[in-house]
Amino acid sequence: MKKFIYLCGMMLLSLNMMAQIDLNDRNWDTVLIENFDEGASYWQWDTLRFLNKGDYSWKAYMSTIAPKGEHEVYQFGNCQINTADNTMHLIAYYDSVNIHRNYYFLPKWMWIDNGGPGYPTNDSLFYFSGAMEYYKQHYVQDEADRKFLYGYFEIRCKLPQHPGTFPAFWLQDSSKDTIDPHYEEIDIFEHTRNLLHTYCNPTPPPTQDSARVFTTGIYYNNTGNKANHEDESFARNFPVISRSTPDLSNWHVFSCEWQPGTITWFFDEKEVNRSGPQDSIPHRPMRLKANYAIDIFACPENRPIWFGSGDMTIDYIKVYQLRWDCETDEEITCQSSLDNFDFAVKKSISITSTINDIKINDTDKVTFRVTDSFEITGPFQVNNGAEFAVIVQNCP
Repeated sequence: MKKFIYLCGMMLLSLNMMAQIDLNDRNWDTVLIENFDEGASYWQWDTLRFLNKGDYSWKAYMSTIAPKGEHEVYQFGNCQINTADNTMHLIAYYDSVNIHRNYYFLPKWMWIDNGGPGYPTNDSLFYFSGAMEYYKQHYVQDEADRKFLYGYFEIRCKLPQHPGTFPAFWLQDSSKDTIDPHYEEIDIFEHTRNLLHTYCNPTPPPTQDSARVFTTGIYYNNTGNKANHEDESFARNFPVISRSTPDLSNWHVFSCEWQPGTITWFFDEKEVNRSGPQDSIPHRPMRLKANYAIDIFACPENRPIWFGSGDMTIDYIKVYQLRWDCETDEEITCQSSLDNFDFAVKKSISITSTINDIKINDTDKVTFRVTDSFEITGPFQVNNGAEFAVIVQNCP
């Protein structure tokens, strides 16, 4: 029996390296499915939040008006829902008339009179851009309720392609608190057509086809400052998408599974990158964001400035999280206890029937997740056509 469990674990490892999570795994809970398909969905101007299913689910800008190095301002009006096909559009365009910075639409919470930072002090802004951040209800008092700790995150989108295009889907949190200063970030994807000097180098190697390169990465430190690399662990990779894959301006799925000790990235359901296990995997709750930026610094020499307008189109955003019950030792003694099993990550699971076989029926799919041990000491049967798996993993 020990040999059987070992082989099963090896099979799972192989499958897990090829594809994203199995949504038939009952250990996962659906936390968020945003399809932008509710007829009553709209951006509510007085609160600057997206009203969806009776819940203020998204904020139409990010905490920083003019991010360092991006030379743009995130505008509320640059997040637009197309009700004809139920998609979200994040729009970026060049400020062709050199509008004075005080013309920017500034949310009330950023007014100096309200204790906010006021208008950007950088006069060399080039672009208006779109961004959205998961916000949940505006009346939620617990900041943690607006964040995610571990899980599986997926977006289906079409990406713009032009010089400097820099759309992203990512998780981030930071604090300059003296007790727990930190900066943590997981880039599920960042894509830039200028990356790797495609526009700077007249003869880039074939593997640097800009339209087929996107980045995945992690930032982690205990300083509260992303710019301070002293205590930072940084893991970044540049997956090159096959030239046989349709153009990235068509629909594609980008996703990431973030677990304690490991992060795995996927493109169109296939694994493209993995990091861990290591102490630097982010371990604090983080905000989920999507934005379409323009990065004029992608080319260090002869920087091209893009003067057009682009669109990142989002079909859906989904989040799934595992149920955690890591202090429980679970014993399955009969068929009814298996049928009523509370699927979650347990400390240990043992199947100990001594009278009747405990069976997994033909069409059933059962996945057990444990942190310490899994043991079968009695009759146990997996019928032909059924699927059975055991996964050993860490808990938060």
